[in-house]
Order: sequence, then structure tokens, then C-alpha cells
Amino acid sequence: MASLTANDLPGGYSYDTAVDNIPVGGGSLSGAADAVITFPMNAMTESAEATLTGVVGAGMLPPGLPQIDIGRGFDLYALAHNDGLPTRSDPAHPYTIVVDYSSGHGPVIESTLMLYAWHQEACSWVPQTSSLDMVNHTITASDVQQLGLFALRGDTNPVFLPIIQN
Repeated sequence: MASLTANDLPGGYSYDTAVDNIPVGGGSLSGAADAVITFPMNAMTESAEATLTGVVGAGMLPPGLPQIDIGRGFDLYALAHNDGLPTRSDPAHPYTIVVDYSSGHGPVIESTLMLYAWHQEACSWVPQTSSLDMVNHTITASDVQQLGLFALRGDTNPVFLPIIQN
């Protein structure tokens, strides 16, 4: 999965970023993009510095879904402590993402919100198995197996324009 770096982000926007060390023993990362990432033991293949960057709106996210992006996109990547190179999570030890969308979801039908992950090789968004809590306005994906770009998306009500005949 592709990840953004600070150099990829255009100027003039406010990017929400959180950075923390995640040891092989597990840990969590929060404070950006209204998301909390929780890594269990052995979720990271090696001790790393994880970065969570909120992506404002749909402008920086790849297209490809008919659903509407509600502005809750984010990028999650990690750099290994031993060499500073990008590292990955271990698919055998999935981690959890909880996203709070209480500040609004725009024209999207709330019950259709889902978390999607961008798969660069396939150039497509893939829905993540997640649960929607409409009381607390959160979406939880507890079987996430890779780092990269994520977005909350949902369906909108169809709009029909009236036909006016003379």
C-alpha cells in the first residue's frame, strides 16, 4: 500500500499528524484524523516509529468508489528504528482502527458508512470488515492487516430533479 510523506502533501492545507513509537510488544497511536490505532503484541514486524496523518477531504485520496468520502481519510505508515526504512505490520497479528465521525458525515447515509483501505497494486479501495456504532458515532475495524491509506465512505440519497414541461 502506498503512503504519503510530508513532501507529497500540497501546501496551504492543515494536516493532522501524530507520531509514536510502536514496539513489537504492541502499543497505540492517536491524536490525528479522529482515529485511534491499537497494535497488539507482534502486530509490527519490528520496533518502529508510526505516523498517522489525516488527509483533509477527498482531494488527496485516490478515486475509485461510487461512495462519498466524508473527509475522514488518513495515512498510516511506519519507519523501522534499526534502519529508518519503511516497515509493515504482520498480517498474522491484525490491529484495530477506531474512527470517530461525530463531527459530521455530510450528505452520507450514516448507516452505510464503512472503512476502506487503498490497495495500490490493484488500484482500488477495499472495504474493511468493520462495525458501525451510530450511538457513539464510531467505526471499528478490528482485523486490519496492512498499513497505508484509509477513508470513511458511504452512500448518499439519490437526488432527483423535477421535470418541468410546458
